[in-house]
Amino acid sequence: MVGAVIVVVRVLPDSVEDFGSVKIAVENLAPKRIEEEPIAFGLKAVKATFLVPEIDGKMDELEEKLNSIEHVGSVEIVGMSRSL
Repeated sequence: MVGAVIVVVRVLPDSVEDFGSVKIAVENLAPKRIEEEPIAFGLKAVKATFLVPEIDGKMDELEEKLNSIEHVGSVEIVGMSRSL
């Protein structure tokens, strides 16, 4: 039986104007939860929670998908734990 990992990521867009398109692209990856996180001076990050199978390469695959979104400035894993 394969377990799963709960992964929380913070995705920062390149600019304030890019937030909407970045959020929609992250939503298309089917996170379990998605939030807007204020950063500074009107800039917001997309904070998303994903349930990732505990299989080699799946975390890398998620990071690659997030980094390949147009207008993404950075992707940071802010939390990770095993699901029950």
